[in-house]
Amino acid sequence: MSELRTNRIVPRDGISSSGTCGGVIQMKVAQHDSAVDLTSSGDIMSTTYTPIRSDSKILIDIRLRAREDSGNSATWYVSLKKTIGGVDSYPGGQYMMQNRSEAGVSMWAGYYQMVVDSDGGSSEITYTLHAGPWGSANSSEFNVNKHAGDSELGGAQLIIYEVSG
Repeated sequence: MSELRTNRIVPRDGISSSGTCGGVIQMKVAQHDSAVDLTSSGDIMSTTYTPIRSDSKILIDIRLRAREDSGNSATWYVSLKKTIGGVDSYPGGQYMMQNRSEAGVSMWAGYYQMVVDSDGGSSEITYTLHAGPWGSANSSEFNVNKHAGDSELGGAQLIIYEVSG
């Protein structure tokens, strides 16, 4: 009896038979569970990722629950920094998400965005979730997992998909 084994099937054109997109080659989930307290620009979390194929697209699903905790009026931006061989770029734009809070009210912010990165290559990539004050932050604080002792975990996640074609 014969047996056919394969670790991937790629259509002749490199795209799915529906013609809309390729298939998922691999995925990685990175989650940050410790507290992050920022009063100025800083990194929330980083993870590394190495694509299997040099012609793949990388889809990054960004999920962030944060809190401006000082009660001042403030606007904070969030960005995704990509580093390959010491060279930084911002596939979604350096100031891609922002949230504003009002004085006297500590507000929760949910940042959810998908970014397509088409320049993966086959080198190791470091993706870093970064936040900073937009303009004058009025001595405000940007917190992720502030109450980690109360089991408030998973406030920052990067879900990375490598997609063919």
